[in-house]
Amino acid sequence: MEEIESYGGFIKVHIDSYLADDIYLDDQFLEYFVEHAEEIIKDFEDELSEEEIQEFKVEHGLIEEDED
Repeated sequence: MEEIESYGGFIKVHIDSYLADDIYLDDQFLEYFVEHAEEIIKDFEDELSEEEIQEFKVEHGLIEEDED
């Protein structure tokens, strides 16, 4: 993940599916995504509605869903 981040996140990675499974690559991507979710929102807030931002935050556990 550090190597991918060093390229600014714009890198194409070719990896054998068995190796990806062995190193839990999907889990690492998900963990990285959740850790950086607030930054992602800031980067795209001009393109997202408030409703979309709220939905994103709820879906990824950043806030709890309103019980209205």
